[in-house]
Amino acid sequence: MPAPRARGRDDETTLQFDVQFSPFSYTDPGKPGPSAADMIVFNDQLLRDGRTVSHEVGNCVMVDASGLSNCTAVITLDGQGTIAFALENAPPPWKALAVTGTLTLHLDKG
Repeated sequence: MPAPRARGRDDETTLQFDVQFSPFSYTDPGKPGPSAADMIVFNDQLLRDGRTVSHEVGNCVMVDASGLSNCTAVITLDGQGTIAFALENAPPPWKALAVTGTLTLHLDKG
């Protein structure tokens, strides 16, 4: 993962991955076809240079037949922490995310 870039007193890091999507998993508890309360779950692999370096798990709950959905997920940065995000899933393909995260620091006391 790239090193943080200093900008003033804030640190900024951009994470970029290729995604290997998990098999499509759709639960349709109501009337057949897309409708409110249908759910999609996923466990995608995140790759860099063709190597799995992380994964994300989450779900999207449909709110109406158009496919409009409320999605939440957690990215686990292997050995480095987690990033949680939420979004309204609807066209277009680019999404705006609300993001929170944690970071694990490994301190050498030696």
